Amino acid sequence: HYPLRRQRQMCIRDRFDCSHILHAECFKEYIDNGSIRCPMCKKSLVHIDNSMIDNLILENPISNQMIVSIHCYECGTDGTSPFHPIGRKCQNCGTYNTEMSLTPEQNRILLMDPR
Repeated sequence: HYPLRRQRQMCIRDRFDCSHILHAECFKEYIDNGSIRCPMCKKSLVHIDNSMIDNLILENPISNQMIVSIHCYECGTDGTSPFHPIGRKCQNCGTYNTEMSLTPEQNRILLMDPR
């Protein structure tokens, strides 16, 4: 089984920075289903134009400028960012490939007033 399994894998290391290995058919299905992050490390698999997201946020201001804690999957740093439902920008590398963590109080505020 091992030699066959080895032949069916495709290394995507040359295309992406994360160096993870994914079967070619699985990779195509993953991308076709709209996923744009590595399923293992969550780094972006495609280039995202951050200026487009910047403009969307500027065009859709929110009244609550709460600061939230974030983790950036691109550069691996933890930091803070103003909350916006469209995205939270990493202050270190400038991408929006982040995950936020809310305090219980922040979660309560956002549930009461999502905009």
